[in-house]
Amino acid sequence: MRWLIVLSLILSACGPTSPPTALPLPSSIWGEVTVIAQTEQAHAPSMWSGVDQTVFAWIGSDASGVHQDLRTFDGDNFGPITILPLDPITPRHLQISGYEPGFVNLFWIDQDPSGENRLFGAQVTPVLTLTIGPNPLSTVRTLDFSVAPQWDNSTWIVWSGGIDSETRLYAQLIDPQGRPREPVLIVYGGEHPRLIRQPDGRITLFWQREGSRQWLRAELEEGVLRNIEAITQGPLLERSDRLISVEVAAVENTDYLFWNVIDRDGVASAWYSVSQGDQPWTPPTRLGIEMTDQQRYVTTYNGGGAYLASHGEKTLSWVIPVSGQAERLPMAAQVGDQLALIYWENGSIVAYQPIVTLTQPLIGLPALTVDQARHWSLSWSQISDQGALLLLTTTR
Repeated sequence: MRWLIVLSLILSACGPTSPPTALPLPSSIWGEVTVIAQTEQAHAPSMWSGVDQTVFAWIGSDASGVHQDLRTFDGDNFGPITILPLDPITPRHLQISGYEPGFVNLFWIDQDPSGENRLFGAQVTPVLTLTIGPNPLSTVRTLDFSVAPQWDNSTWIVWSGGIDSETRLYAQLIDPQGRPREPVLIVYGGEHPRLIRQPDGRITLFWQREGSRQWLRAELEEGVLRNIEAITQGPLLERSDRLISVEVAAVENTDYLFWNVIDRDGVASAWYSVSQGDQPWTPPTRLGIEMTDQQRYVTTYNGGGAYLASHGEKTLSWVIPVSGQAERLPMAAQVGDQLALIYWENGSIVAYQPIVTLTQPLIGLPALTVDQARHWSLSWSQISDQGALLLLTTTR
């Protein structure tokens, strides 16, 4: 695709270790936009926000090869970039989840010694010291995965993979010390697993039936699926469209599904489906917004108020929701030349808050986290004259 080709050409021409030339960075209503790192990565770093610091994780590279990198931000200062000794080959889909007092679990897909993709895990301390890993987690060819931290500091993972003729889903528990249990086969013929922890602590799994547009959901209880139900169809995509990600979210009695899509011309869009309580899921609908200049919506978060909004015709793209918030669903999205927060209530858009005035369109998914003090951290990737920059704006 054109946008990937352009990104690849720009990034390959840039030395990964040279510092970026000073250039105008985007502006944010929250204050200074800062550079987390320079790397060949289109998506924002994976983030976790704890009480004392936010931890960022991404795939870095230099003359020695690729590696998993971490960095912290305490609200005033960045810590040094830490390169973890995890012996990667071609790592991708790096994700982190954390728990207090600041321990972080990392998960990623990489090649094993035979050259087949597997899921791996590791754990680091609050000062980014490796305590365990790299641990091979999956036991067969692995394509995708999703994680859901639990209140006891353990983590459920569901990953997809298996034989070429049929993709299967496996559930696996990681204990608070980062040690994996054996994976359990839970679904034949499933793909795109997405886990979410409901506000009441239940773990819900969403997945797509292999070879169809049908989406299903079930409760995951100690590695067993209960109350399996077909819920909705995924969007009908053109053959040239590319599905970038599927995102799930839950607020009180409302569940959401979002699909991020890129068309053949590199134009990003998003689709959504929603269900309230026992109501049927809505059919997949292209996501758009109608904005007003009426700043009357109180967000209850640090970072200012928002403008009233509703569903409309202006395209929303690169959407990332933040679950676990009891009263409303916030999400990050691009709207025109703005990187904004969009607020949902009862399955509908109610407000938007423009945060960053972009100097370029997004080239990948942003990342959004909120800490216990209701401070936001918003990150994204932007092409510069020296490669891709991972950027941050925050209310911390």
